[in-house]
Amino acid sequence: MRSRSPHRKGELAARPVPPPTSRRVGHRVLSVLRTALLLLAVTTVYLGALELILAAAGISPIVEETDPYVGFSSQIPLFVQESGPNGEETMVTAANKLDLFNMQRFPAKKTTGTYRIFCMGGSTTYGRPYDNATSFCGWLRAVLPKADPARRWEVINAGGISYASYRVRMLMEELVQYEPDLFIIYTGHNEFLERRTYGPIMDMPVWLREAGTALHHTRTYTVLTRIASWAGRGPAPREDARPSLPGEVDAILDETLGPESYHRDDAQRDRVLTHFRYSLGRMTDLARSAGAEVVFITPASNLRHCSPFKSEHQDALSDDAREQCDAFLADATEARQAGRVDEALAAVEQALALDDRYAHLHFVYGQVLCDLERYDEARAAFVRARDEDICPLRALTPIRGIIADTARARRVPCVDFAALAERRSPHGIPGEELFVDHVHPTIKGHRLLALAVLDALMEQGIVRPADAWNAESMTAVTREVEGSIDARAGAMGLRNQAKVLNWAGKFAEARRLALRAIELNTEDAEAYYQAARGAVGIGRSEEAITYYRQAVAAKPDYALARFRLANALLAKDASEEAIEHYRRLLDGPPEYAALAHNNLGNELSAQGALDEAIRHYREALNIRPGYVDAHSNLGLCLMARGDAEEAIREYEKALALDPDSAPTHYNLGRALLAQGRPREAAEHLRETLRSMPDSSSVHYSLGEALRQVGDVDEAEKHFRAAARGD
Repeated sequence: MRSRSPHRKGELAARPVPPPTSRRVGHRVLSVLRTALLLLAVTTVYLGALELILAAAGISPIVEETDPYVGFSSQIPLFVQESGPNGEETMVTAANKLDLFNMQRFPAKKTTGTYRIFCMGGSTTYGRPYDNATSFCGWLRAVLPKADPARRWEVINAGGISYASYRVRMLMEELVQYEPDLFIIYTGHNEFLERRTYGPIMDMPVWLREAGTALHHTRTYTVLTRIASWAGRGPAPREDARPSLPGEVDAILDETLGPESYHRDDAQRDRVLTHFRYSLGRMTDLARSAGAEVVFITPASNLRHCSPFKSEHQDALSDDAREQCDAFLADATEARQAGRVDEALAAVEQALALDDRYAHLHFVYGQVLCDLERYDEARAAFVRARDEDICPLRALTPIRGIIADTARARRVPCVDFAALAERRSPHGIPGEELFVDHVHPTIKGHRLLALAVLDALMEQGIVRPADAWNAESMTAVTREVEGSIDARAGAMGLRNQAKVLNWAGKFAEARRLALRAIELNTEDAEAYYQAARGAVGIGRSEEAITYYRQAVAAKPDYALARFRLANALLAKDASEEAIEHYRRLLDGPPEYAALAHNNLGNELSAQGALDEAIRHYREALNIRPGYVDAHSNLGLCLMARGDAEEAIREYEKALALDPDSAPTHYNLGRALLAQGRPREAAEHLRETLRSMPDSSSVHYSLGEALRQVGDVDEAEKHFRAAARGD
């Protein structure tokens, strides 16, 4: 029997639906893509039209008003307007900027036919360690009228000492108002000089951060941000809404005694480099918004004759590995100095195997490789030493790459001074032949850079050299510039750099610069002083005494030099001469008079002249009431004279000023013990042991105090510890 269809008459049986073919899927995908592209095109046209309307309405992108990475607490103009005797208006460097900038003057209204160039950057642009005349800007000022006399050239040096790219960018916002034709930008050495923090922007994924930066360039985003702010629903686009820097440079080194405030922070390094990239791009936009051109200069530095400012072992390295690494480094240094180069190489390679991020290891490695004439490897080692420097005061390798990338992407001419310095240096390793110190070029180096910039301007058609321009013309310019150099001014620049290097702990380099300054000016007391400080730093104490004496001879009222001389003489057992110098300071500046009274008291006390020593300590305290050392030394002298109660009062005053002083706790404990107050003595002696756990004398005194209070077992323990000690 046939099975009956479940469908009634008049109904159609449902047929199975075949799966869609790939062609149908393709049609649907294309349809979606067409719709998306149409929507994108409409949106783009709409936003483009909106941008044009907002531009016509005078709305500027928010990026033209603020740095998305960091703000500034104040903005101080570099140039102020002045009226001349004939009514002409000029722009001059503001008086409150002269500590950081050269005095410059130019017409407020640019005259017809003038081509105005602003040179921007840090202390290299400024011209350190010399001045504006011998900077590359000064050389350009002298060269351009001779090379292309058809134009009237204005070269304005706007280089600021310690200025990093973000401060150069902020300064450019002012300079674009002064009818610029060209900005020459040399920046990159000072990016890590100031302490700066970044908000959550730097914790975003790179793609999101880049998208945000792009939004900052649109007027639509600017308007929406302001509407949100006015409605109370969004952050105001204000300078103080972001991490803020002071209006003028506040270098980390200015807050400390040297580079010790720097520590390895790779994440912060990346943030700083990202900010540097932004600043270069923004400077290009600013210049072109004023109709000016831009030339970048890739910063160069001294590789061969400048050791890292600070080295730091990797955090993950064990204490044993650190000790081994330091021992290998010491062995390598000693072997190299003795001429055992192969032995030095083996030691430094063993150290690098333990820690390849310790900057000074790479520097010594470079030196050893130079000794072995393996110059390509040596150059790589010196570069690595610079890049691993914990206190990076020389432009890092990524800085060079960022400048090249930005120049290529924005079609900005770039003078690669780093590459030029390598080509002009022995074995391709820049050193003291072109650099005075770590980054500042010699006068010859500035001339070399200026000529490279001139070539770039010729390539761009900005400079059209006259037929008469030739090598002889350049020789004449060289004689003119070098003939204008003031030897005393040059000496002052060199010794100022020596001072900075002494401060940073680079004593050998400081001594070398100070001696060069003395050659130019034999009457510069400060140069002798800096030579002495450098000599002390490298262990040449006799030489230091000679330079201190010369400093005092050149300037008899130089209190600091005289004080250092007296101390150095004492260390060499020349006590009579030292005492004479201390006595000469007693009527000098109060801060040195107090120090001299204290040190004179120490020497007199050692000679047994207790009453005279006590008088000097009391005089030191009259001048400087909170002088901890004078209180403590007075206590020692009073104890030696038998005035235990008065000594105790002086020790207590010293501890009130410095509660953590272990020597004072010890001396007070001894005084209390002598007065029959063993319980109080034990308290101070225990405090001393916190800082001096292996001191036999402290253990013995504490044992005696405990014995007197009846704690015999504990006393015996400390007596045994004293016996085991030295």
